[in-house]
This record gives sequence, structure tokens and C-alpha cells, in this order.
Amino acid sequence: LFFHTLFSCVGYITMIGDFCVKSASGLMPGSVFAERREASIFVMTIFGIFPLCLYKNLDSLKHTSVIGLAITAISCAYIFYDVVANAEEYGAMDTLRNNLWYVKLDMFKTLALFNGSFSAHYNAPTYYEELKEKSFANYFKVTMYAFAIATALFTAFGLAGFARFGDEVLGNVLKSYSADDPMIQLSWLCMMVSTVFNFPHAFQRMRSSFNALLNKGPDDNFMVVTIALLSASVYMGVAFKDIAVIKMIKGATLGVSIMFIFPALFFINLNEPIQMKRKCSGDVNDPNSKTRRKKRAALLSVLCVILMVTGIIQGVLALLVHYKVI
Repeated sequence: LFFHTLFSCVGYITMIGDFCVKSASGLMPGSVFAERREASIFVMTIFGIFPLCLYKNLDSLKHTSVIGLAITAISCAYIFYDVVANAEEYGAMDTLRNNLWYVKLDMFKTLALFNGSFSAHYNAPTYYEELKEKSFANYFKVTMYAFAIATALFTAFGLAGFARFGDEVLGNVLKSYSADDPMIQLSWLCMMVSTVFNFPHAFQRMRSSFNALLNKGPDDNFMVVTIALLSASVYMGVAFKDIAVIKMIKGATLGVSIMFIFPALFFINLNEPIQMKRKCSGDVNDPNSKTRRKKRAALLSVLCVILMVTGIIQGVLALLVHYKVI
């Protein structure tokens, strides 16, 4: 969990540097922010990220989260408009038709990117704890709505980027655009602000998991740990320059583990003690109930094994393709 959130934070820092330099090159040409990526990162970290990282719960970040989502929606809307309005000029439909069903080994790298983008499981317990009305029904609704919206936007944005640029599309789609368009410059700025607002969500869990590794409370040595972990994230974020590589490797290793392997192992290991406990329940003498429980447990165990094998295969293939082994 610590390394997963660490790479998430590093990826956010990398994106902030990319977007800040890109937007400043058009909005403030010739400035230090347009020419020095690290300068942009340091300024945004000190005046934007650090104050937000001082919050200790997710509820305190709800307003900035809403603003970040709204800003992201504006940027996505412009990209969709650009592709649709100029579809004939870009040959967007031809690009999609010619490549939509073409299978390449690179698709496993895409799956790894999806894993990296859909693995906010580290905040799941906190989301449940901070629900106004705690119930699994409400939690299920929130989770389904969030994943449905994220899946729709992530998929549509990826398709729009590919339709616009084809095989030349970069891992960060917005970096593929020219700085000549003022709306693109504004989109870069908006996405930079949105990323700053999203950063503390991963950072809170990184801080608490780091303290857990040291057998300390989530808020022990709060300021020292916050500054140290934020400094490490900034250092690595400056060193890395391609967000797609970070997210792909994270998704193929840590993302696969959190989404596919660990949940399956948890169920398999916990299933037997649960079955033993239920033998002491009032329906122990009901043969039909006992048979149903065994069938459900066996089916779920098989699904867990399939889940683990699927996760391992796609993670290994993504890494092999990325490093050109296959």
C-alpha cells in the first residue's frame, strides 16, 4: 500500500510539472515556469500541495475535490468537442475503424494503465467510515456510480485522444497538442490545478501506511513525516518525465496486486475460518443450508483463483512488452 500510493504521488508530481510548463509556455512565454520544470513543481508544492497535505481526513478535501472534478470535466469537454468538430479533418473515424479491433501486445500495457487508474482501493475504508449514513447499500451505490463515471470518462478520453492523434498519441494525451491553441493552454492549466487538488487523497494514505510500517499511529510525527514523504515524492516526480511509464509499471505490479491478487488471497484465507464459525450457528443441522454455503464458497474460491491468474498474466505481459522482451 505504501509503495502503491508513493508511485501515485510521484505520478501526480510528474503531471503537475508537465501541465505547468505546457500552460506557462503559452500563457507566460519566456518565464521561469515555461522553461524550468522543477521550478514549477517546487512552487506548486510549497503553495498548493503542502497546505492541502496538512489535512488529516478526506472530508476536509471534499470541496477541492468537487472543484478538481469540475475542472477536469471542462478540459475533457473541450477535447471531445475538438475531435468531434474536426473529425473529418483529423480522419478520426477512419483511425478508429482501422484500429479499433486490431489486437496488439501493447494492449497489455493499456490494461496496466487502467489498473493504475482504477486502484484507489487504499481509500475505500476511509470512504466508508466518512459516509454520512453508513451502510453497505449506500457504499455500493457510491462505488458503482464512481466507477461507472470514471470508466466512461477514462475510456471516452482515451478513444478521443487516439482518434485525434492515432499511433502518435502520447501517454499524457494533452501533451500531444500544440501550444498554439489558447484553449489547450487553458486546459493544461486546469488539469494542473485539478491534479494539485487530487494529490492529497493518495498522500494521506501514503502517510498513514508509512507510519503503520513503523508500528505508529497514522498521525504520529505528523509534520516530520509529511515533509519527508512529500520531499521524496517531489524528488522522484522531477526525475521521472513520462507519466505513462510510471502508471504502467505501477498498474502492472502494485495495481494488479491490490485489484486482483490480494483480494483473492484474502477471501481464500478467510473463507475457512468463516465456514468454521458458521458451524456453530443455528442452522448447523440444516443440510440444505450447509450445502448451499459450501457451493457458494467453492464457486467464489474458483473465481478468486481465476482472478489471481488473470492479474498475474496481464501484469507480467505488460512488463515484458514494455521492456521489449516480447
